[in-house]
Amino acid sequence: MSQLIDLSTLSLFLLVLLRVGAFMMAFPFFSTFFIPPNVRVFLIVAFSFYLTGLLPHSNFDVTELNTLSLFILVVKEVLIGVALSVSVVVFYAIVIY
Repeated sequence: MSQLIDLSTLSLFLLVLLRVGAFMMAFPFFSTFFIPPNVRVFLIVAFSFYLTGLLPHSNFDVTELNTLSLFILVVKEVLIGVALSVSVVVFYAIVIY
């Protein structure tokens, strides 16, 4: 049976999805109640697919990681996404005022 997608591409997509999802959910203009949750999820997944296609292919193998290092990698991606969102909000506030 042939694989449609290899494990390294899937792991790269999931890491991008974590970062983009954390960025979008912490971004105040995107996380308001004006945008329905299903539209938010669709936009996050679509943007993650787009960004994953732009990234160069690497030989990152998630099966070589133990549980602790995988957990640290996931937390790092989420924190980077939230930090990017907060920095955009701070920059926006500086520009506006």
